[in-house]
Amino acid sequence: TGQAPRCLDVAGGTGDIAFRMAESLAAWLPPLEEDGAIPLTVSDPNEEMLSVGRERQQQRGIDASCLQFEVGDAQSLPYEDETF
Repeated sequence: TGQAPRCLDVAGGTGDIAFRMAESLAAWLPPLEEDGAIPLTVSDPNEEMLSVGRERQQQRGIDASCLQFEVGDAQSLPYEDETF
């Protein structure tokens, strides 16, 4: 379809799983969707772990337009159904 799949890694911490998804999906490319949605999102309540993930993201050269890290509570995610 020409659209990048969207994936949410809940309790993703430092992004280990998201980095594997990025490699599998070639998500380091700019988002392909017209709405500019970021293909991969890591959500975790621990800001320190997310900070480590962001550092590792930079080291791997994965653009912020393809992978984002956000503070989030798995029991109260700010997304509509079927967003991912």
